[in-house]
Amino acid sequence: MSSELSQIRKRTFGAAMRTMKAPHSMCLSPGAICEEEAIRAHSVQNAMTLELLQRSGHVVAPRLNLSFANGPCMAFEKVGRNVVTTFHGLCAKHDAEIFRPIEKSTLDLTNPEHRFLLSYRAVLKEAHATAKSARDTQAGYQAGVANGLFPSEPCEPGMLAVEHISLAYMTHEHKQRYDSAYLAKTWDAVEHYQRDLGVGPSVAVNALLSTGRYSSVTDSLAYATLNVFPFNGSTILLASFLAEHARDFSRSFKRFFNSGPILEQLSYLILKRCENFVLSPDHFDSLSEEQRAECLKHFERNIGSNKWEPDNLKLINIFTRT
Repeated sequence: MSSELSQIRKRTFGAAMRTMKAPHSMCLSPGAICEEEAIRAHSVQNAMTLELLQRSGHVVAPRLNLSFANGPCMAFEKVGRNVVTTFHGLCAKHDAEIFRPIEKSTLDLTNPEHRFLLSYRAVLKEAHATAKSARDTQAGYQAGVANGLFPSEPCEPGMLAVEHISLAYMTHEHKQRYDSAYLAKTWDAVEHYQRDLGVGPSVAVNALLSTGRYSSVTDSLAYATLNVFPFNGSTILLASFLAEHARDFSRSFKRFFNSGPILEQLSYLILKRCENFVLSPDHFDSLSEEQRAECLKHFERNIGSNKWEPDNLKLINIFTRT
């Protein structure tokens, strides 16, 4: 690599990193546009979930470290509970207002509003994440064009930026359906699949996932939210989806969950498809060294469009020691 090309790449990398590190602050509350400053809103409940998992104020979560010299490096690291799982997607007023029923009262999993709000949080988090990703990818592409690294005509980096913008738009459309249900208080617009996993408090997940199926009912991708959290001394799996997407959920995630031991199936899905999850440090330390290494391998080798299958599902079980 020539010295000049190396400098161009360094400048482009630096510009992209500055954009990535800058928060994408916007209040995504339903209804009228809110221009208040967004806070670090928790997608996983701090007081009622992270409190049960933390040790000395920290939990374990996947972290991406980037450098120009070494490229991306993934690791499971201890992260402060007040930082992990947060997103700059709601102002203080709307965060408190929307989620007061599950923050100020005991969580009731028979209450349709409570279950809706758990799912809504995942939708808001992912709507913000995809919008930020679209901004970051587009800014990186534009920096590359400005520095002469990429051509201004259609090219692979430019198409990647377009793909991220399209994904952000589709996620925003899904959020709007949840917004409408929230404003109308039609909690039954979202249906649920719930299981008690029969293991103690150890893992928490909050994610929005595509079923990989296109719904002719909503003329859109069919999605499902995935929440895993401690509850009454056990751990609950709560998957939620629009009523119009019930058939798509049954033919994708429900079929998958029922196709093998649930802890192994769920671990596979979390490590392959989710990034917003945490583990109890005590529980993480109890996993074997081989298990921790295989879990990290499964996570990092399935980032983006990469596909990798483990040899032994038992070794990527994040819920129990193998």
